Amino acid sequence: MRRLLVGLIAILVFIFLFFAPSLVRRLSYYSLLGGADRAEVPVYEPVKEEYIIEQPVSTEFVDEPAEVGSGLILVDLHHQNDFDLAEIRYLDNRLAVRGHEIVTYTGQDLESALRSANAFVVIAPLSRFSESEVRAVADFVDRGGRLLLVGDPNSFAFRYVETEFQLNLFVETDDIPLNSLANEFDIIFNGDYAFNVDENDANFKNIIVNSDMMSEGDLFADIEQLVLYGTHSLDLGGDAAALITADDLT
Repeated sequence: MRRLLVGLIAILVFIFLFFAPSLVRRLSYYSLLGGADRAEVPVYEPVKEEYIIEQPVSTEFVDEPAEVGSGLILVDLHHQNDFDLAEIRYLDNRLAVRGHEIVTYTGQDLESALRSANAFVVIAPLSRFSESEVRAVADFVDRGGRLLLVGDPNSFAFRYVETEFQLNLFVETDDIPLNSLANEFDIIFNGDYAFNVDENDANFKNIIVNSDMMSEGDLFADIEQLVLYGTHSLDLGGDAAALITADDLT
């Protein structure tokens, strides 16, 4: 009987020693053993900082054309052009004030469509011009027609290559369909974008063009500064002349 009692006490002592550390930690956590008060959990208060984003300075613009004429401006919509007419509403308004109307080219015979037009506008095409279309535009310019080519460095053509097991998509950053027409006039739109990290309008892609970067002539008369919100660089041949030349930082 005495031996059994000793064994039972030994078991109880073992159990007590086994659980004692855990019990002491719990009692200390809930402050049941007294002692120093636990420090309060600090309240996190984030630092309030004001971020000021520079906005372009705007001034009231009054359009007072020197002369008002009449005519049609043909805008290309036949070559998967990566824009919609709402994006050129401002241009449409400025032309309307000067007596000109925008009409669209959607795939009819281009040579015939250009006969009644004063100018032809091509913006960010994603498909190429055919040889007959290029000849029609070249003849139009030779007759005194005006041509405006607008590239967008954010617009790319896509090429799909299908194999037996998968379909691969490639972005054609170097293949610019606009060059199929521009090359006729000694102009190459490069597969890049112009930028300036030192002097820009709130974004390094919004390059600032100062008057010393502009060519002389009526086009830039009385203009001291321009901002181009995304633009390609161009390579020009001997028959083309630059109207804007970038500085060393662009």
